Amino acid sequence: PHMLLIMNKWKSEKNSRLNFSKSVTIEENRQLMHETLKRYFGDTLSDKIISQKGQLEGENRWVTILFADLSTYSTITENMSPEVAVKFLNDYFTKMHDAIKEFEGHTLNYIGDSVMVVFGAPKKLKDHENQAVMCALKMREKLIELNQEWDNNDTSRYWKNHGIDSIKMRIGMHAGSVIAGNVGSDEMLQYSTIGDTVNAAARLESANKDFKTEISFS
Repeated sequence: PHMLLIMNKWKSEKNSRLNFSKSVTIEENRQLMHETLKRYFGDTLSDKIISQKGQLEGENRWVTILFADLSTYSTITENMSPEVAVKFLNDYFTKMHDAIKEFEGHTLNYIGDSVMVVFGAPKKLKDHENQAVMCALKMREKLIELNQEWDNNDTSRYWKNHGIDSIKMRIGMHAGSVIAGNVGSDEMLQYSTIGDTVNAAARLESANKDFKTEISFS
């Protein structure tokens, strides 16, 4: 009887520890998945994806769209090794992300050296038009800081050897109605915004070339 009691106690203890270990592993995996989602989609969108189980339906939103692009990007990177080019872009995007986050924008896309940002989705944002303009000014300040850093660590030689004194950016912004939601195939989705407002913001970014300006908005 004593041996039977000891065996039952041992089995009970073993099962309890096994179940606890599984629960801890599941919680750790859940936390890891959440942190990974945040790295790719940001805090607000990650929380929305989890709460709605990935089913983000399309909705009409009044937002401000911002496009930012580096001038003479091809000339800057054509002589860089892949490792240097990636580090250059990551340094740039990190600084821009800090400004975007400060003014509650949501980064939708990194396309080469271009970044697309929405103010007012997926989370509603009061006074998003002014937030976007202040963000653009802060992004320009951050780029001035970066140029100083690149001068100090000699990264700037990649463009100064081609007669480019410093890195400049073009920013275009437009406020209006968009459709915001998941766009893509059954197997791969991406949260995005579509509509004429997006097209207008992209054209305003490009229009800086003609007007020899850095920031255009409407």
